[in-house]
Amino acid sequence: MLINFGFDSIFDKAYSSADLGCKKLNRDFFEKIISELDNISKKEILFIDDDIENIQIAEKFGIHTHVYISMENLKEKFNILNRK
Repeated sequence: MLINFGFDSIFDKAYSSADLGCKKLNRDFFEKIISELDNISKKEILFIDDDIENIQIAEKFGIHTHVYISMENLKEKFNILNRK
């Protein structure tokens, strides 16, 4: 996924519910990611999704989120994050 979308220069790792074997609405999805990235702060994780319900669940875990609207909108988000 990182290479297919050209995100490999931005992110160290990407996860999908299919890769983890659980649905995003399931706490296990976020708990598996957080436990695997135990040396990384939740604030360093960015969850991208087009479903507001999934976004709200991620926010409950203290993870940064972005509602996917378009690739252009996502690139704009990356530009904002790179400035910080």
